Amino acid sequence: MKNKKGFTLVELMVVLTVTTILLGTVVTIFLQSIDFYKTDESKSLNQASLNLVSTRLDSSIRKATNVYTDVDGCHVVYSSSEDVFDLSTNSFTVNGAVLTDRIAEFTCTNNSDIITVFVRTINDSKGSSLTYNSTIVIRKGE
Repeated sequence: MKNKKGFTLVELMVVLTVTTILLGTVVTIFLQSIDFYKTDESKSLNQASLNLVSTRLDSSIRKATNVYTDVDGCHVVYSSSEDVFDLSTNSFTVNGAVLTDRIAEFTCTNNSDIITVFVRTINDSKGSSLTYNSTIVIRKGE
């Protein structure tokens, strides 16, 4: 009997099948982790933007002597100055300076010194958005 070296066709087919299954599993896990990362990143950016906007709006309105809205945006008036919050061309601005570009909807209304603010972020990679609602009463005479 001769000394046969090498692999049989059946052995090669088994190795190729096992390798294909292992590589397919690794690629699937890798692609899922990239998808999770993108989702988490967009959610995190939306949360940070909403937190920035809500903090800035709340602190400004709580110090205000008057709040009114017009075509230019939401005007928050102090004793000696004024901030104008506006959402235009997909950017949320304060006095013309861009604060964030991840806000899709912004409303500010004044009803007898009761200020109602609504902010909604753009959709994240999974199609969901975050919202912020706040009702603040302007204190007079302080």
